[in-house]
Amino acid sequence: MPSEHGMHIEAEIGDWCTEIPRLVVGEVVATHVDEEILDQESKIDLAKAQMLVYSGWAWKYWDLGKN
Repeated sequence: MPSEHGMHIEAEIGDWCTEIPRLVVGEVVATHVDEEILDQESKIDLAKAQMLVYSGWAWKYWDLGKN
């Protein structure tokens, strides 16, 4: 079930933090990874996965695969 970028993470929402706006606490319950985004040590190669991080506070996305 990996996504178009080779990875899919499933999580269950635990709590909505009322002290910090937009903070959600949850638990990762499953991870699916295509072998084509793994490096020689079977670790996820961030450049191949083209992963992004979103900051709700800054309202921006960052690419994790670039230095």
